Amino acid sequence: MSAKSTTYVLSQSQYETLCAAAETYRSALIIRLAGEAGLRTGEITQVQIRDLTTIDGQPLLSVRDTAGAVDREVPLSQSIARELARYAESVGAEEETPLIDISSRRVQMLIADTAKTAAERSDESDIADVTGHTLRTFFARQLLTKRAVDPNVVRHVGGWASIGSLEPYLPTVDTEQARRALSAKETQNPNSVSPSETGTELHATFSAIEEILQANNQETVRNAVLTALTGAWQCAWIVEAGYTGDRTTVRSVEGAETTVSTLTANGLRSTSDDDPWIIAETTGKAVFETPYDGATRPLTVGAVPLAHGNARYGVLCVSRSEPTDVQPVERRELMILGDAVGRMCTSFRWRDLLHSDSVTELEFESTDTTDFAVNVSTEFDATFTLDSTVVVSDSKLLCYASVSDVSAKDVATVADTRSDITDLRIVESYENGITIAYLVHDNSLMQTLTNHGGTITEAYAKDGTLKITAEVPTGTDITPIIEGIRAVSPTVRLAGKRTVDRPPETVESVRESTLNTLTDKQRSTLSAAYYGGYFDWPRGSTAEEMADTMGVSSPTFHNHLRKAQRALLDAVFDEPSAR
Repeated sequence: MSAKSTTYVLSQSQYETLCAAAETYRSALIIRLAGEAGLRTGEITQVQIRDLTTIDGQPLLSVRDTAGAVDREVPLSQSIARELARYAESVGAEEETPLIDISSRRVQMLIADTAKTAAERSDESDIADVTGHTLRTFFARQLLTKRAVDPNVVRHVGGWASIGSLEPYLPTVDTEQARRALSAKETQNPNSVSPSETGTELHATFSAIEEILQANNQETVRNAVLTALTGAWQCAWIVEAGYTGDRTTVRSVEGAETTVSTLTANGLRSTSDDDPWIIAETTGKAVFETPYDGATRPLTVGAVPLAHGNARYGVLCVSRSEPTDVQPVERRELMILGDAVGRMCTSFRWRDLLHSDSVTELEFESTDTTDFAVNVSTEFDATFTLDSTVVVSDSKLLCYASVSDVSAKDVATVADTRSDITDLRIVESYENGITIAYLVHDNSLMQTLTNHGGTITEAYAKDGTLKITAEVPTGTDITPIIEGIRAVSPTVRLAGKRTVDRPPETVESVRESTLNTLTDKQRSTLSAAYYGGYFDWPRGSTAEEMADTMGVSSPTFHNHLRKAQRALLDAVFDEPSAR
C-alpha cells in the first residue's frame, strides 16, 4: 500500500472540532502550533517568547530544534501570534524560557486526549486517531491544496527535507482536472471548497460572541445565543438542566417554529428518554437527529449541553422543518456556543460569590461509599477531614486531607481500587493519622460542587457519613447544583440551607485582596505548596513532587512559586503609597 493511501486526512471541519475540544489554553495552543504552523511535537516544547518577531507587520516564529538552535522561521497568522503572547503573559514566561514547558511525550498525550474528547463530542470516531503527524499533514495539505502555495515554500516553512517528502500530502489529480488546468479553462483551484466547508460561515457564533462577552448575567447570554441562531434555524430554545419524569422546563425560546406544539411557557412534554434534549442533558453529549419524529411532522433537531466541566446549565435546542442533515459546520457552531455559554455561566457564579455581601450556605450529607472519604471512613472507622482544595483543571481537583486512626498503607490500598482517585501521596505522618494529597477526577461530589461555582468551606466523613458545607451567591438557583450532585451520587441529601451575612471589611477580605494580585497559576501553585508541606522543615513535599502532582515541569513550578512569593512580600514590605 502506498504512503499516500495510508496518510490520514483531517478535514477543515474536523480540525475546528478538534480546536473547540481543547480543554485548556495550553492544549488549544499546541493544536494550533501543529496544525497552523506545522511544528513537530519536539519543536513545540522549544518555543520561547523571544522567538516571536514581526517584519513589516507579519508575525514570524523562529523554530528551534531539540538542541535549542534556530532551524527555520515560520510566518504566523495574527491570531496565533496574539494567543502566544497572551499565553506567555498568563503563565509568566521569561524571554528565554520554553513557553510549553513540558516533554515532547506530554505534548503527544495532550493531542491524543483532545482528539479523544473531540471524537466523543462530535461522534466522528476518526478524530480520535489524530496525532501530531496528522496535524502536520493537515498543515501541509492546507498550504498545498487550499492555498496553492509553492511546494518549495511549504518544504521550507515546514522543515521537510525535500520536495519528495511532500508527495503524500498532494491530492490525486485525474485526467479531467489535468485537461482543464492545462487548457487554461479552469480559472479556480479545482480543490477549493465552499465557505461552509471551510467553516468560515459561523455567522451565528460570531454575532453572538460579542454580546456574550459583554453580558453581565445568564439571561442576556441565553437571549444573545437564541437570537443569533434563529437566522439559520426556524426555532431555538433552552431546556433547563434536570427533569422529572416526562417533564422538562423550557427556559426561553426564539423563532416561529410551530410544529413543536408542546413548546409552551408551561414546559416541554417529553414522551421518551430518547428525545434529543434528554439524551444531551443526561450524557453531556451533543445530539443531532434527521429527521426527529417526536413532533407532528418530521424535523431536523439538534441539542447541545450548556456545560462547563461537571456544571450543566441546560440544553440548547434548535429545529427546522426540513428533514435535512445537520452539516459539520452547524454541529461545530452549536458545540462552540454551548461551551461558551457554560463557561460564562460559571464565571457569573464566581463573580457573584466574590462580590456578594451575603452568601447562601448549603449543607449536604451522603452515606454513599462510592465517595472516597465515605469509603475510607466506613472501611477503617476513620475520620476524614478535607483541609483544602486546588482547582487543577475543569476535570481535576487537587485535595489535601487529614485522616486519623488509619495507616498510610490502608488509605493507599483503597485509593488504588478507585478510578476517580490518582496520584495519592503521603504529605505527613503523625501519631494517629496522616495528611494526604490526591487528585479527584470527573464525577466526584466535590468536583461537581466546585464546577457549579460553590466554595467548599468544610468537609469531613465520620462513621460512614460525609458532611459538606459549601457557599454559593445569595439568590443562586440551587436546583441545577442539586441535580448535578445527585447525578453523581443519588443518595446525597440537602441537609440545610441558610443565608449568611458577610461583614463589609474583615481580615479575610484583606487577605483575599492581597491574594487577588496573583495570577490563577501563581495562586494555585502557592496554595498547593503550602498545603503540600513544601514550606515545612523538613519539607513534606519536594518541588519535583509538587510539580508532578500539578502536571507541570519543575522550572515552571519554581517560576510561579517565586513570583507568588515576591507578590506577597511586596504587600508586606512596600509602603502603602508605593503599592
